[in-house]
Amino acid sequence: FDAGSGIPRHNHLGDLDLEGPLNLRDQKYSLVYYLSVGSQDTAQPGQLLMHDPDEIIIPETGMVGIFPAGWSHSASYDGHSRRILVGANFYQL
Repeated sequence: FDAGSGIPRHNHLGDLDLEGPLNLRDQKYSLVYYLSVGSQDTAQPGQLLMHDPDEIIIPETGMVGIFPAGWSHSASYDGHSRRILVGANFYQL
């Protein structure tokens, strides 16, 4: 993320997770790994906002977060240096 960037509210469930014979919605998880959190001394320090359940997570460099893929979440960042993270989705079988 560069300054002024972020991601609107969303989740990581797709059509194949929600429909069909596999019914994988409850077995899918999302992961975020923060390689660098950038500058957090700003009005929008890139908090990971979870929606329903409502929770604010302030990331730290090296932090790994794992949560159900169906949880809605968002983030906005206005720091002065680049924020670098890796996101992935996986299934528990």
